[in-house]
Amino acid sequence: MSRTQTLFLLLGLIGPIHMIEQMIFGIDEFHMLRESLGSWYALFPAEAADHATVRLITIMGTVFTAMFVALSAGGRARLAVLGCFGVFGLTEVHHVIEALVRHAYDPGLVTSLGYVGLGAALFTSVVFEWRRDHMTVVPGRFAVA
Repeated sequence: MSRTQTLFLLLGLIGPIHMIEQMIFGIDEFHMLRESLGSWYALFPAEAADHATVRLITIMGTVFTAMFVALSAGGRARLAVLGCFGVFGLTEVHHVIEALVRHAYDPGLVTSLGYVGLGAALFTSVVFEWRRDHMTVVPGRFAVA
């Protein structure tokens, strides 16, 4: 297993642990997510709420299917998806920021540190692979892109 695959696996494993921490200490993030979904539902008349839900599920299903196809295709497509997961891991820094702003513990803070660290490491590994795998060697010269 490559370094990038190992980091992706670890990032996937820390996700449920992160959610367990939030379920134990507070689901504030769920309420924020729920609030942001309100803007999606506001695009539709109230009687079309079920259709809005089905559309959202369809969009997300399509996005995840495209990601699985890219992962199975390999090459740059695979690296692009893994890079997105690395960036997603980095976005968990919001727990640190919220804790600093509140001057108090934010539910998910402890595991977010691992999430951010693994996200940064995964993204860095993806960038390294992207550059390494797409360099050509010219005889008698340094590698060129």
